[in-house]
Amino acid sequence: MRPPSTALLGAILRPVTKCRAQTRASSNGYNVTLLDKLHRKQKEAMRQERLASVQRARSNPDFASKTSVPTGLASSSSEAPDGTMQPPASPPNLPYTITRTRPGRQLPVYSLSKGGGTKHITRLRKLSGNLSALKADLTKALGLEGGLTNQRGEHVEGVSVNWHTKHIIVRGWRAPEIKAWAESRGF
Repeated sequence: MRPPSTALLGAILRPVTKCRAQTRASSNGYNVTLLDKLHRKQKEAMRQERLASVQRARSNPDFASKTSVPTGLASSSSEAPDGTMQPPASPPNLPYTITRTRPGRQLPVYSLSKGGGTKHITRLRKLSGNLSALKADLTKALGLEGGLTNQRGEHVEGVSVNWHTKHIIVRGWRAPEIKAWAESRGF
């Protein structure tokens, strides 16, 4: 029989150290770690951020539809039989355009999280025309003219343009607000 290695002996004879993430027994028999508590707080913060964006989109009068349609004709002109919203027949006279997606005719606005869920961004795709004008209009509509201050205390832009992909990146989850703004502009 071979003698045990020094690494194995060191692991066996090493004093037991306490784990950093201590566990405690809960009433239902599960152990809750400090890491789980952190994830719960992060998930709750993400839910609150999404709900705040929906509330801002509903309460902002600038995002209300500019074209008023009589209530009896609303279903025939703006909504398709399958329930999806259709763009207006005449496109707006603006220096930029936002093209809807093919299969569902939805606005190409996507909420993303990066960095393990710590960085929240909203991406606006399928753009053409003058992206600087679109950025300026969107910045004004979202109220991000002064920019934002990140956790390090640095001043950063709230809305930026990726010129290679022709996407607009907005810091934070702002998809409901951007969709309401785009629909009010006639896209």
